[in-house]
Amino acid sequence: MARTSDDYRPCVALWPGGERRKANVYYIRLMDVETAVDALRGGRIAFVAPDDAETVQEKYDPRG
Repeated sequence: MARTSDDYRPCVALWPGGERRKANVYYIRLMDVETAVDALRGGRIAFVAPDDAETVQEKYDPRG
């Protein structure tokens, strides 16, 4: 099945270093809060719903 624009959702991309950008992501790659925090702790970029971005940043401490 081909992907269409309906398969993508607005999100916020968060980097472990604190960078933050608006983006769009394939809907199955959108992360819940806990998965996003785990991804950041693992040094990976997290893709979250715009409403969840602040919560993820509050829960993630880049110092460990």
